[in-house]
Amino acid sequence: MAPEQAAELAALQAAAGGGYEGQLQQQEQQQAMGERERLAGEIAGLVLAFVSIAKPILPSLETIYTPEATGTAAAAVAGVCVKHGWLAGGLLGDWGEEIAAAVVLVPLALATAQGIKADIAAKKKTEVDTLASLAVKQAENMPEPGAKTVTVGAPIVGEPEAVPA
Repeated sequence: MAPEQAAELAALQAAAGGGYEGQLQQQEQQQAMGERERLAGEIAGLVLAFVSIAKPILPSLETIYTPEATGTAAAAVAGVCVKHGWLAGGLLGDWGEEIAAAVVLVPLALATAQGIKADIAAKKKTEVDTLASLAVKQAENMPEPGAKTVTVGAPIVGEPEAVPA
């Protein structure tokens, strides 16, 4: 190839993005951007899930970790992870679905347990109140001690005591 043709070819390749090598670099950059966005989404989702779980105990988290702030922080962390090759399989790896299920089901289970405890306590209180009111009613319906009452185990007046045989 003549030097002029080689120079023209090099100029065309430079204009076209560097030829095959330029295309590979461009594809790698697009893959890195896709990986960065995917990882940032995972990080942001995990942080927001934690915030939604912890906000009954720590209500200030909801105002600190807004979706915008979390997304920005997640994008920054994802960029560093992609640069160094960390978390290439994703934040949750092969266990993503299981961890996502746990994030949803654990708070539900805790709320269920608290609800059941509250139901049992309310039922016990109702039973105690019912028994107390029955005791009061029975006490109100009891006759006054006197001639028409019988004491269990006391001898009956007017009849001779039984003599053992």
